[in-house]
Amino acid sequence: MLSCYGEFWRNTNTLAADFSQAVHVPGIQEPVRTGGRFYFAAPDHFRWDYSAGERQTVVGDGTWLWIYQHELEQVYRLDYRRAFGGGGLVALMGDTDLLESRYRSEVLESDGQRVTLRLEKAPVSEHAAAETVEVVLRQPDCRPVSLQLTDSVGSVTRMELADLELDTVLAEGLFHFEVPAGVDLIEEPAASAPEASSPTGIGAEGGTGR
Repeated sequence: MLSCYGEFWRNTNTLAADFSQAVHVPGIQEPVRTGGRFYFAAPDHFRWDYSAGERQTVVGDGTWLWIYQHELEQVYRLDYRRAFGGGGLVALMGDTDLLESRYRSEVLESDGQRVTLRLEKAPVSEHAAAETVEVVLRQPDCRPVSLQLTDSVGSVTRMELADLELDTVLAEGLFHFEVPAGVDLIEEPAASAPEASSPTGIGAEGGTGR
């Protein structure tokens, strides 16, 4: 099943989808709910436009990861590879070789129409918990329907995808970010930056998803 999932991404040049997201953080009773539109272009470009909940734009252009917090009028700029540690979202949505080398996989359930695939990434230290991702895939094409990420500190991010559009022409400007006038630019190490509201957060090597 992992090979089918990898084949889906190898054959996908672009993807766009609506998403709804709920983040459950240990010690906080109510989940944080957000939503918006997601865009992906092979091999490593993506964009999250959050229009429901706290407004935020997250853009990965292969070199930099940009996190624009509209209400706070500030932008974080992170080194793309350092932010993801060569894994995380980069592996789950593009680098299938990395996915297969860093994650253990097993099929949790299948009803012939959908299958739930569990991916587990080894902990970064003996005291840390493993990061896991459960992906619900439509059969037979292994198109993703939903994601659930449990990070190393116990936060759980659930995301539902809808209205997927595959291999359509996306505007190049979607993956190019310029800091708006009057907005502060902050350049920080990945460990100090705010958590990006994506299904895998920004810290593949021990970071957390929001």
